[in-house]
Amino acid sequence: MNKKYKWIVCLGCLSALCLGATACGKTETMAEQMAKQGYVVEVIYDPGSGTFFERTGATVQDYFNPSNYTPDENGTVSITLMDPLDEDRDTSTGDPISLGKSGAFFVGWYTTRKPVRNEDGKALDAEGNVLEERYNGTFYYVNEKGKEITTIPAYEYSGLWDFETSKVQYNAAEHTKTDGRMSVTLYAGWLDNYAFEYYHQDATSGEWVPYASTSFTYGQGTDNDTIWIPRWENQDTQSGKMNHAHDYQTAQGKYNFPAVDQRTFDAAYTDENCTEESKITDSFRHTGTVDAATCMAVNPVQKIYVKTLEGRRYVVKTAKDLCQNGDAEGWYSIENNLDLTGYTWPTAFTTGVFKGRFEATNPVTVSGVEVKISKDVSADRDVTEVYGGLFGCVDAGAVLKNVAFENVTVTLQTVKCSQTQTARFGTLAGFVHDNADVSGVSIANTTLKLYVFHMRAQTDWGLHMVANGNLSGVTCDLTTMTLQCYAEESKNYHSYNYDPRTLDSNEFCATGKVSFTVGNTSTFNNKNPDLEKYYEFQKTEVID
Repeated sequence: MNKKYKWIVCLGCLSALCLGATACGKTETMAEQMAKQGYVVEVIYDPGSGTFFERTGATVQDYFNPSNYTPDENGTVSITLMDPLDEDRDTSTGDPISLGKSGAFFVGWYTTRKPVRNEDGKALDAEGNVLEERYNGTFYYVNEKGKEITTIPAYEYSGLWDFETSKVQYNAAEHTKTDGRMSVTLYAGWLDNYAFEYYHQDATSGEWVPYASTSFTYGQGTDNDTIWIPRWENQDTQSGKMNHAHDYQTAQGKYNFPAVDQRTFDAAYTDENCTEESKITDSFRHTGTVDAATCMAVNPVQKIYVKTLEGRRYVVKTAKDLCQNGDAEGWYSIENNLDLTGYTWPTAFTTGVFKGRFEATNPVTVSGVEVKISKDVSADRDVTEVYGGLFGCVDAGAVLKNVAFENVTVTLQTVKCSQTQTARFGTLAGFVHDNADVSGVSIANTTLKLYVFHMRAQTDWGLHMVANGNLSGVTCDLTTMTLQCYAEESKNYHSYNYDPRTLDSNEFCATGKVSFTVGNTSTFNNKNPDLEKYYEFQKTEVID
């Protein structure tokens, strides 16, 4: 340990040490204890609202012995301080002293700290609350519920300490009233993390409204004070959707440009007038700085004005682009023919309500799709409608356009509904709303597999080879479409656990073929079959 000074970490700024002979009858401050050893100069490092060693109320205190310094002609000694965070400081653990505060950054040490006060002399906190001071020096304000909230005031700082040039000046003659003791306090100056605030235009009023913010710790020497605009270029495993993430240069994680709900990024500006000069072409570094002399923030908040396009958009060039971005409200621009063999069709489409857009500027073909739907909602009273198909339900306002679906297999298995639930199933969709925008859509070379023994919808339901509802924009090649119904053996007969009398075979398969498979033994292929006669039959019965 340096012989000129000793350092001590204290809690509550005072150390109550017992003197042996008095059996703790009298306590001494740490300064009094150290003064007996000649260390009469005390320097206290007060972290303010921060912490040393992540411990609230801890201070670091250095004690100096003036006899270890050479005085000038006036008897004054100049003492150089060591930064409490200096890595060369000799600590008991060998590790540097840690100083921190969540959501803020450290500016420096100051000799003077005064509360910010209003015209009436009342202290204010960082949010502008008017504070009252208790007898013990703490501050509080009364909230809207009448509760006293203890807080700290906002501070004005001066006297920035420079550990290279600043000195503590000590002259024993000036401190005779304190038995030669002298105390100096240095205060930690803190500023809240700097921020980016993001604004987008309200669709109705056109006004700029805030929707998100991100913050960073000033002065870390990394690129965390910079934002990057979203881009369509792929990164890592992302494809098909706009990439909002950017890797920092250090291991601190990723920056993510905040998205606007249900919209897609178009451009970002630093000026609300969105001038070409203020447009961010790639990245933008925060312009805020710090006036270190006064510990004041300069332009701590940077506003970013974001223009967006309607809908969450996806640019689909490959099967991967589509299948890893399932979004029942997404806008999909299909730019190439897609072969989905070996890929999984987005499950978000198959039983939910599709509210987005699935379209191509020029006609494209989507092929090789296999969908298996297994859904049990029979006990869920909150579910009133059940759908199944490539798209469960194509909602009003949704768009399907310029897409040919070929070589598609949709399998409905273990689909269970109660008698009070509406169920709609089809190869293209369970249901297409009258006000859906469907045009240039075709479907061919498809198979709809129905494991009928597992069906539990018995009242209001519909099965269609293509889709229930509006098919005015759909072209079908029924000669290449197959409905396969499978029944499981149950004793000596097979029961279709729905009412086939509600099915119109001429509607869903006018010229195609219907295949009924009983267990693994019997298959009946018929055109326009009267499904009612198959409601219950023997395993060995031959159907004409």
